[in-house]
Order: sequence, then C-alpha cells, then structure tokens
Amino acid sequence: MKKINSKIGASALCPGFVATNLINSQRNQPKHLSSKKKQNFLLKQLASAVLKRGKKPDEIAAKVIEGIQADSFYILPHPIYDEMIKERYERILARTEPESIDIKTTWLGTLLRKEEY
Repeated sequence: MKKINSKIGASALCPGFVATNLINSQRNQPKHLSSKKKQNFLLKQLASAVLKRGKKPDEIAAKVIEGIQADSFYILPHPIYDEMIKERYERILARTEPESIDIKTTWLGTLLRKEEY
C-alpha cells in the first residue's frame, strides 16, 4: 500500500501475553458451540498465571497507537521476545526442524522470571 501511496495502512500486532481474563472466555460461549473435551485444570491455572503477568491492555493499546503513528508494520510490545523471534527465523532460514517445547515447562519458567511480559 505504501508503494501506491495509499491513504490506508496496515499493521500486524503481535501482542504476546496480555493481562486479561481471556482464559475464561468459554463462559461467554453459546452452549451449542462449546467443546465436550474436559479442560486440563493445571494447564488452565498456569496459563491464567502467565497472562496475569503480561502487559496491561492499556499498555498494549499505547504501543499500538505509537506503532500506527510511526507507520510501523510490525507492532511488538514485548522486547523481551526479540531474541526468541530472531532465533526462530534463523532456524527457518537454516531450514532446520522447529524447536520442540514443553508448554508446561515453558509457562513455569515464565512464572519464575522476575520481569513482566
């Protein structure tokens, strides 16, 4: 769109962890759309704890406004993920297999860190 001098822009927000109650969103879901699968209580508790340590929605909103005003395509509010993103794309360009992770261990590690996400 920039090449044709469009007055319309686009940005891609990669919000990372945001301190919301999103983990409980199924409470708003119509019954006919709900899953019959039993939820993993421990995984849900871990996810909830990680989300609580994320940036506040108003911080993300401020980063979005800042990114749009700066005409940025990628809006990445969590600089702490920069190294992880770089490593991932280096593996992609090296045509190697994706790194496998244990999500529970990763979330526990996230909880043990001192900085916010």
